[in-house]
Amino acid sequence: MDKKAPTFVECCKTLETLQPVFEKINDWTFAVFDLNRLSNGYPLTHLGLQLFRNHKLIERLAIQEELLFNFLRSIDESYLDVPYHNCIHAADVTQTLNFLLVQSDIISHLTEFETLAVLLSAIVHDVHHPGLTNLFLVQTYHPYAVLYNDQSVLENHHCSEAFRMLLQPENNFLDQLPETRKREVRDLVVYLVLNTDFRKHLKFVNRFQDLFFDKKIDWNDQKQRKQVLLMALKCSDVSHGAKSNDLHLQWTNRISDEFFRQGDVEKALGMSVSAGMDRNETDVGSEQQRFLKGMVIPIYSILVNQFPSTSICFDQLQHNLVYWSSPSSSSSSSPPDSSTPN
Repeated sequence: MDKKAPTFVECCKTLETLQPVFEKINDWTFAVFDLNRLSNGYPLTHLGLQLFRNHKLIERLAIQEELLFNFLRSIDESYLDVPYHNCIHAADVTQTLNFLLVQSDIISHLTEFETLAVLLSAIVHDVHHPGLTNLFLVQTYHPYAVLYNDQSVLENHHCSEAFRMLLQPENNFLDQLPETRKREVRDLVVYLVLNTDFRKHLKFVNRFQDLFFDKKIDWNDQKQRKQVLLMALKCSDVSHGAKSNDLHLQWTNRISDEFFRQGDVEKALGMSVSAGMDRNETDVGSEQQRFLKGMVIPIYSILVNQFPSTSICFDQLQHNLVYWSSPSSSSSSSPPDSSTPN
């Protein structure tokens, strides 16, 4: 796709033409790849503006919309051209988060600052992702790993990049907020993004289980409020496993491609190839079953238990698990071509 950076005026006009797509902005079946195509490769810019308008954040927080546009465009352009962790994935996670907030009615319990922070977290959560894992960066002494002392390397980098861009005067749509509110938003964004680190996933699933399974949320408890938002963000980050089978397969091909590219690099460097990243040995269907059973089903079970109105997610998740368990899925388990387009 030949990407031409839109101006603010052009973006506003495109938003009008995108309204048929945005009619499903609160639906589980949102067409994120159509959004990417129709926005000429700027899905976050257009989705972000539409969501900020829908949740009335621009009026409620006196946001200068053109500064918000500048920031979102900068974020879109800072996502790299990798198969999976790109701006389309970020848009998918952001729209999915919006669905979960609305469908569960979590949104009615949030302040405007919490709504802003959790949407912003989804938008930036993988910005400038190089398509390599934390473990690879640590093992190769990558500059990011050295800078962040091997701790949640990518997540620290995403946060740092996001706020570096936000603090540029032409992008700083939060500059008008009182300092205490800016700090509140920053603290929550940092907390949420840093805890998208998959090495922390099972720890948080266990925490969510203790806090929320068959228990009523205390919305007056600030710690519980943060955990609800983190659970929604983490569910959104692994949501392709619970999307329609065609979307799930597209995302599976993309993440497999990204993993196999890392495996190729590891071979070239004489390293041991990471589990699930050898394109000649990996069975994609088996990997997806492990992913769904180990990472997705546990956290979605807690989500649906607490918010039954989100059950559509779990129903589709079970359907995808059955798909990978059937012999007929073997034809979809072959390694994707490394030229998978964005």
